[in-house]
Amino acid sequence: MKKIKLLCIPYAGASSVIYHRWRTQFAAPIEMKALELRGRGYRMEESLLHSMDEAVHDLYEVVKEEAQSGEIALFGHSMGGYMSYLIALRMEQEKLPLRHLFLSGMRAPQVQRDQSTHTLEEEAFIARILDMGGTPKEVFADPELKAMFLPLLRADYHVVDSFDHHADHPQLQTPLTIFNGSDDEAKTLNTEIWQAVAEQYEMVTYEGDHFFLNEKKDDMIAYITRKLQTGAPQRMLFT
Repeated sequence: MKKIKLLCIPYAGASSVIYHRWRTQFAAPIEMKALELRGRGYRMEESLLHSMDEAVHDLYEVVKEEAQSGEIALFGHSMGGYMSYLIALRMEQEKLPLRHLFLSGMRAPQVQRDQSTHTLEEEAFIARILDMGGTPKEVFADPELKAMFLPLLRADYHVVDSFDHHADHPQLQTPLTIFNGSDDEAKTLNTEIWQAVAEQYEMVTYEGDHFFLNEKKDDMIAYITRKLQTGAPQRMLFT
């Protein structure tokens, strides 16, 4: 079986490091690679992103290069999911092959969400971030950490809030898997809505909140591995 590259895009406020432990759990023919967004990780010296279009343009060049040397799949959680979706659309438009699209921790792209988070005053913004989970409160209690992460988080939410939920996108032909957390508000369970997004899709729900991928990492990796090695969508599963 030919090598399959799984390209993973991080969520708001995170770098490629969040997928570090994923890499060792994939075996041939799957090779996982975490993509780095500007302004963090090994791209720390580059300017932060401030729009979804800017982010997708930046990442697409990397994805296109990776596609020249092997079959690829995309995975994105939350903000990374919206980016992965738009990249998949562009790949289909440019007739680049994509084996599978995995969207995690996000509503269907045409479902409106609150797009004012990045405009909140500092105290309200921090409260919103802490309420979602995934960010220890110690980050904002430490002045140095706060000075590092607050601008990054606000810029990333500017990116997420700039996503156009009203855009008229074509139905994806790439097989799609949607991962949800049972207690996560950021999910869409209406199958008719997802049918408009992709011709072939399935939905998998794990117990957990918005950051269920941290607790369910092993289950998700096993599922992704099976899917890339085999399979047809099964519509809806709960694990």
